[in-house]
Amino acid sequence: MKGKIIYICGPDGSGKTSIAKAMVERLNASGGARYVHKWMRFNHYTSKLVNVIGRIAGLSYFEHYPDGVKVGYHDYYRSKWISSLYKASVLFDTFLASLIRLWIPVKFFGTRVVVDRFVYDTMVDLSIDLGDPSISTSLSGKFLGALVPPGSTAVFLDVNIDVIYRRRPDTKRDRNYEKRYRLYSRIADEYGLKRVSNNGGIGPVLEVIEATAGNG
Repeated sequence: MKGKIIYICGPDGSGKTSIAKAMVERLNASGGARYVHKWMRFNHYTSKLVNVIGRIAGLSYFEHYPDGVKVGYHDYYRSKWISSLYKASVLFDTFLASLIRLWIPVKFFGTRVVVDRFVYDTMVDLSIDLGDPSISTSLSGKFLGALVPPGSTAVFLDVNIDVIYRRRPDTKRDRNYEKRYRLYSRIADEYGLKRVSNNGGIGPVLEVIEATAGNG
């Protein structure tokens, strides 16, 4: 491929977006090829319709708190047919998004991208929404994993959960958060992602990611 992809994943509060944007600034300041930042979570095309059905059925909803925090849930595991429909639609939508937003720009136009959330994050979301912790090792998980273009650098931001709770107290409101946190760690190991500690300052994190990716 002509272009290049650096994919940063990790649970909410791990610093993905901040690191991704800082990484783009750092790489572009070096005077080499230009990078762009793309946020690749929630690519709802066909799955948007399923979410509408889920809301009507009472399976998709938000919990609101007095301080303005709201947490969304998809309890699709409670309906076999909605669960199956949602999984199929998410797989299709993720394939379409990866083709249009990553594969074509990188392969044919030489685009260099720092991706903030993508297929491994989608595996976690599906596991929670469908109540199926085996998504990552299933055929669906393998399909999602294959959507990462060859030659990409994928890193997992490894942050202690108590650090996340200090940085983002709102994550405590998500009753599925600790389950998500464990799933992320397990999937990082299953797919051999480079673990990068983000418990401290941002500088060392950027240095490790740049060295892992090989900026050139």
